[in-house]
Amino acid sequence: MKADFVRDRLPISNLDGIIMANSLHYVRDKPALIRRLRDSTLKPDHDFLIVEYDTDRPTPIWVPHPLSFSSLRSLFHMLGYHNVTRLADRPSVYNRNPIYAARIV
Repeated sequence: MKADFVRDRLPISNLDGIIMANSLHYVRDKPALIRRLRDSTLKPDHDFLIVEYDTDRPTPIWVPHPLSFSSLRSLFHMLGYHNVTRLADRPSVYNRNPIYAARIV
């Protein structure tokens, strides 16, 4: 299946969760995307697994709209999620900021 996950409505639904690895930093309107995925693609009791760079500072082209763990937690809290857990992090080979994995339920 080929689709633009930001613009297209995905032709799948009723998923238990979704993994988004190094993808949210390409999305300008993150709340709109999360709401759309929640409302049209995921089961009511679902998880997000997010992998991102732990920075809010853009790197043109490669990371235009970054999302630090602190910003991720704020975003999901604003959308009604209260269980945002940092699972692990590791150094990035591309910049000084680590990459983190987070689970949101």
